[in-house]
Amino acid sequence: MRLLALVLLLPALALAAEPDIPALVWTPRSDWLNVRTLEPAAVGDGKADDTTALQAALDRLTDGASLYLPPGTYRITRGLLLKGPRVGLTLVGHGRDTRLVWDGEAGGRLLTIDGVAYSRFIGFSFDGGGRAAVGLCHNSINRFQTEVRHQHLAFRGFTDAAILRDPAAKQALAETTFENCLFEECGRGVAFVSFNDYDYTFDGCDFRRCGTGVDCVHGNLYVRNSHFEESRVVDIRSSPEHGSSVRRSTSQGSNRFLQFDSIGAMTIQDCRVEGWTAADGAIRLTGAPAILFDCGFTGGPAGSAPVFARDGLRLFLSHNTWDGGPDILQASNKARVYAVPDGNRRGVLRAASQRFLRDTVPAPGKLFDAKADFGAKADGQTDDTAALQACIDAARQAGGGATAYLPTGWYAITAPLQLTGADYHVGGSGFHTHLLWHGPEGGTMIEVRAPQNITLEHLAVGNHDSGQMNNAVDICTSGSRSARGWCCATSAPARWW
Repeated sequence: MRLLALVLLLPALALAAEPDIPALVWTPRSDWLNVRTLEPAAVGDGKADDTTALQAALDRLTDGASLYLPPGTYRITRGLLLKGPRVGLTLVGHGRDTRLVWDGEAGGRLLTIDGVAYSRFIGFSFDGGGRAAVGLCHNSINRFQTEVRHQHLAFRGFTDAAILRDPAAKQALAETTFENCLFEECGRGVAFVSFNDYDYTFDGCDFRRCGTGVDCVHGNLYVRNSHFEESRVVDIRSSPEHGSSVRRSTSQGSNRFLQFDSIGAMTIQDCRVEGWTAADGAIRLTGAPAILFDCGFTGGPAGSAPVFARDGLRLFLSHNTWDGGPDILQASNKARVYAVPDGNRRGVLRAASQRFLRDTVPAPGKLFDAKADFGAKADGQTDDTAALQACIDAARQAGGGATAYLPTGWYAITAPLQLTGADYHVGGSGFHTHLLWHGPEGGTMIEVRAPQNITLEHLAVGNHDSGQMNNAVDICTSGSRSARGWCCATSAPARWW
């Protein structure tokens, strides 16, 4: 009986072993709008319909606002819309502990974003329940969308795409990042199939049992440190207009790892692919030149080499291995293949089972608020130099990942802010936390001296809208005396994300 019980538990144990996105720990910021305390208030118990409350919260967001969803399960019965144009928004939850669950009609879109730029979506778990078509839809009708950051997001059970750049949108979505995100049992993970969908970057993501993991047509992509597993069609479909790359990524049990057909070149570096099922290769290449080096292949259909190159392709190969034989390539007679001698440095990956998704992240340290704790005004006129420096100094003295937080606003400074010491953060809400120089002509706004694990983030340092761009240096960084080195970041505005 005990043996039978153990056997029955094995599938559940295997599923539990798969990493999830982390449970994020936050100290709510003074300028965060909490959906539990707004009117109408969301409940987040998984039973109440939170659609109306969340839509009302989205409707009240202005440029630079931050919307906070505490831990809970938010039941959604109709599609939510975040309508722009809006700049510098932050939507933040607690990772796997903040869930948005679809309970509406089949084929719905859980959240649509229209015309939002320089914004962040951090820490949510979206559940389509096998009924919703799309989890997060970027439908840029009102404004060109750029520099949108997706971080610590999970998507499960969406029949079309977890994240979709709507092909009917009038404006493009470009310079978009996906960091530490999970896509599980969706028709497609991330789909962007229109012109001008440029510079999509995937880092530390996990794609499990989707039809297609990343679906790129016309734009271009950079995939690195990502894991794909049991994709029914292909892990990555890439037909980019500009150069793309897939680096340090792994694949297990998918039909195909990469299908590439484009006028833009492709670089495939240090990838590990195991157990693909497509008879014509784990990688299928057509079109522009491709570079394949330091990659390893294991298994696959008997008698079928892992790489297939079509007519006219220029392919550069160096230090690739396959346990099925010495020749990894099946190519037409018209493909032009160039062998590059192996270099002294090799790839760092060793197994196709390697994952990169982080299921834990360090808890943040103590929070110091420049407005609430130190009296900064952030009105663009009052001299906030002393208040900001006091806030920074408090975080430095606390250490341990403490944060000096600058809420949304315009901070006038008349002398350089000094950052030194170790193990703390200085940051704001993003694009609409502005540092404005009101000091002497040719000054420096921030001086960073001999830093040790200091993070400067989510700030607009200098801004052309202020009319005060008379400083010479935005951020000047210098090492210790023994390092003999220093560097300065000039030009404005300098945005650190």
